[in-house]
Amino acid sequence: MDARSCGNDPIQDMVHDAFGYHPNDETMDEVGDTSEVQPTHDDQEVSFEVNDDDDQEDPIPEEENESSNSTRTRWLVEVIDNEGTVKYEQLSIQDVWAFPLGTRVVVPFNELNQHIGNAGGLLSSFLGIIGRNFRWLPLSYKNSRDVPNDYKNEVYHNQIQEKFVVNDDAHKHNILKSVSKTWKDGRAKLYHFINRDKTLTKEEVIAKVSDGISREHWTSFVDYRMSAKTMETERGGPVSRGDVWIATHKKSNGLAINAKAKNVIDKILSYESSGNSSYEVSQFDSLAMALGSQERSGRVRGMGLGPTPSQVFGVYARPHHGGTRSTDPSYSELQNELARMRKAMDESEERNRRMEAKMVENDERNRRMEATIAMLLERFGGQLPSEQAGLQNNEANPRTKK
Repeated sequence: MDARSCGNDPIQDMVHDAFGYHPNDETMDEVGDTSEVQPTHDDQEVSFEVNDDDDQEDPIPEEENESSNSTRTRWLVEVIDNEGTVKYEQLSIQDVWAFPLGTRVVVPFNELNQHIGNAGGLLSSFLGIIGRNFRWLPLSYKNSRDVPNDYKNEVYHNQIQEKFVVNDDAHKHNILKSVSKTWKDGRAKLYHFINRDKTLTKEEVIAKVSDGISREHWTSFVDYRMSAKTMETERGGPVSRGDVWIATHKKSNGLAINAKAKNVIDKILSYESSGNSSYEVSQFDSLAMALGSQERSGRVRGMGLGPTPSQVFGVYARPHHGGTRSTDPSYSELQNELARMRKAMDESEERNRRMEAKMVENDERNRRMEATIAMLLERFGGQLPSEQAGLQNNEANPRTKK
């Protein structure tokens, strides 16, 4: 094994084992500095999806078949240079990265637009490296559909097409689909490699960000991976904040990471087994009962980064002193008062609707009466008979009625 594969960074060692090169190999210098990728702006919509299960969280990818093309070191392929000269060469992945400008591998495709042959195998291994480069394709997005087209077009035009003859739009669709699959599996493999024994807390996993990966992107990805929704997808059922807390504070053997965590876990399990808890996030769920209802400023425990107490629990989720909400009578009184106020408002609105309907009815009756009076005035030359005038006065002054 290359001595460089035994360095201090386990992620770089994993890359060496998977692809046969170390991120610091001199052969990779031809790739250039990708720490600041400047995506191109291509308006063409790019398909970068694997299948309908793309929203499902990534399982641990199966180990690749040792006899597959991905384990080969060299391929006999057809190469064309910038002058149009075509020849056959035995190439490795490192050779492709070191191509002079304008030299590319000619790739055959079948009737289904799938890359085939030796050149297809070489391209597949190349795409594997592209999909696992999280500087080019950030791992912070929930799924491949969310990765902006600028990133996809950048790697297709400036990396893949620079090394391989692939120009057809149908080829582009399948190539980016392959990159998407590698991206999806690669980030899952990286996460499970870091947290392989499942003894690390979220903060400890975040602290193990590897060189070449943005800390912000890694934090976002870990937060998503260890969220309740992701755990629910993996378990096939709903999970509570208590479930999330337990999962992130247990070792692979099922024991708590320390005595303090064990005490909290016991409280969570006890409360949930009592039947008083639900999977809904609230100030009375199992985690709140185990740790206390007062949330940290700006954060909701067990829900990762982003959600704030006021967003999750409403405007009354302020820090409360002198006991938990569940035992504080003032909180119950406030809820009862709010219910009474809502009922009073509903009754007031109903009265207003009835009054408005009555006013509309009175207006309609007045319009009919005015129309009748106008007709009578016209018929009698502008002078109403005495009995009609009296009727008009009585209608106009209802208080004179007996």
